[in-house]
Amino acid sequence: MVKSSTNPGKPPALIRALVVDDNELVRTFIEHVLRDAGYQTATAEDGIAARDYVLQTGAPDVVVTDESMPRMTGHEFARWVRQQRSDVKVLFLTGYAGEALEDEMCLEKPCTMRALLQAVSTAVGSAGHYARAVDANGEE
Repeated sequence: MVKSSTNPGKPPALIRALVVDDNELVRTFIEHVLRDAGYQTATAEDGIAARDYVLQTGAPDVVVTDESMPRMTGHEFARWVRQQRSDVKVLFLTGYAGEALEDEMCLEKPCTMRALLQAVSTAVGSAGHYARAVDANGEE
């Protein structure tokens, strides 16, 4: 029996999260927060590296990605990974308040651990696309 990754009751330990950010400190922080919360985590330094990872291991349940990266933006990677598996959830991280992407879930950087975990939990537990932004304190 196959369980959907969008099941709100699915424990974090069964959820595969891919963190994509060209800033190593940000990438490491997010990966540690998610891993400590029980998610299975992997990281990539940009969209190209993330694409290579997905080609080798399959698509994750959720992607936490920076939007502005060299070689392949977060939005370009999200579009590509959703072609591989349409139910992949994506949380965009942005350092620019005005950069919120239409119909996508966004979290403003820098953010607290609480805001990050809340946003990832919301993304994993939601179906379809998102039309809201979360600020650095976890507020809509």
